[in-house]
Formats: sequence, C-alpha cells, structure tokens
Amino acid sequence: ITDPGPGRYKVWGTCRHTLADGCRLLLAATTIIANIPSQATAVASYGPVVLDVVNRTDDIILELATATGAAETASGVIYAQRLDA
Repeated sequence: ITDPGPGRYKVWGTCRHTLADGCRLLLAATTIIANIPSQATAVASYGPVVLDVVNRTDDIILELATATGAAETASGVIYAQRLDA
C-alpha cells in the first residue's frame, strides 16, 4: 500500500510462494513487522497486526522473505483498515 498516510492501521491478508521461503510484511521498506512462514505453494494467512504509520511517505509492503529466480511465482494480498480516522 503506497503512502497510506499517518495513522494507526489494522493490517491482515494472505500470501503464497512456490517455494517454502515464505514472505514478510514491512513498513517503510526497512522495518520488518512480521515474517510469514509457509509451505511451498500453500497459502499463508497473516495478521491482524496493528501498525502506526508515522510518515506520510511510509509504505506497507509484502515481499518475499528470500529473493528467488524468475521461474518462481508468488502472490499476496494486503488489507489495511484505518483505525483512528
């Protein structure tokens, strides 16, 4: 989620990767919020977690825990609900 704006968010979702590497949820591309383990090709759920986004330009990011080759595939969904609006 790009530039959600400052505030408190409840975040949850799912991810899947063809390898057992899993995914991770990050805030602002540097702060790891959660490591999401998964079995190969299985869908893994994460959250809900509550995040405090401080800066206007901070992003909520879901990425592979380990970068793999181009032949691998992954997908994910992030849901974010603003709690303090």
